[in-house]
Amino acid sequence: MITTCVYFVLYILLITLVNADDALFGKNSNSIAQSFVVNRTDKVLSLLQQGSQASGIIYFDQNQWGGFANVFQGLRTAALLALVTGMRLKINWMSYFDLMDDKIHPLKAGGFIESMRCPLLSRVDSLYIRKDICQRVLFTEDDIQKILLKSENRQRLVSLGLFESLPTDIDVRKLLTYTFFVPKSNLASYSKEFVRNLHKYPSIGVQIRTGGSLASDNEDNVFFSPSTMYRVIDMINKVVTENYIFNYNLFVSTDSQEVLTELKSIFPQLIHTSDDFKIGHTSNLRSSDGSNHGQRALIDLMILSSCDYLIYTEDSSYGRLASVLSHSEKTYYVSHK
Repeated sequence: MITTCVYFVLYILLITLVNADDALFGKNSNSIAQSFVVNRTDKVLSLLQQGSQASGIIYFDQNQWGGFANVFQGLRTAALLALVTGMRLKINWMSYFDLMDDKIHPLKAGGFIESMRCPLLSRVDSLYIRKDICQRVLFTEDDIQKILLKSENRQRLVSLGLFESLPTDIDVRKLLTYTFFVPKSNLASYSKEFVRNLHKYPSIGVQIRTGGSLASDNEDNVFFSPSTMYRVIDMINKVVTENYIFNYNLFVSTDSQEVLTELKSIFPQLIHTSDDFKIGHTSNLRSSDGSNHGQRALIDLMILSSCDYLIYTEDSSYGRLASVLSHSEKTYYVSHK
């Protein structure tokens, strides 16, 4: 009986220690696992900076019309291509470096003039990748799955010491996301303070993508409209009911000030947003005032990923990025179709 009690106490202590450390953006995390992830992401950065085999360079050029999440998933694809080919990676995305920690800066390219001399590689599955010269890419798609269709590419990641066994697509996507999503300390500190207040009650993070004329910065793509917003409200109520939540906080990230105002009228006292930063598109070319709203985009991602429950818009690259970063107990997507 005494032995059983001792084991029980030790078990409780172990659980307490495992949950004692906050994750970078989440509140439940194993600090040993965090250290392991950091070691692997540092290794990825080192491999991309030095190259592991070939003498060529992949230049990732920002698509000026793409929002942060679209360009970010293109960056992950370019990084994976560089890893499996042994090439170095250089990044032409200046607004990205304005937001990210200095540890990423060694991968910064010298500008578009440097990359324009290189042949444009338009497909990740091209049979004609020259590993001894430079290649320029403008990816905005998540083509990790295409690259990993070749089993030798998965094996390559193991031989580089990034995985102990053949990784899944999700494993690779998460590793590359954690490698390149390292916001500056002031943005991370702002988010952590916000999250500390948010977690006084169970938190539900809601990402709502509208697009079209409903978005604060109008655009062609249309997701949620006034006639389909009821689906988001129904999903919030479903999460609350299904998980027996009584007191809770809602954090809402959206591209529409109009939607935010409407939700505040439906859920008074519950809505939290990062109001210190203006809502707008993260592409300078799509922003109505010509400015980049990357700070709010990153802060919202950090807060969304730390919520106990996450609801995101189906087919939204920003929502998918939030789900990859998420430490949520449960994740839901809501369809706008």
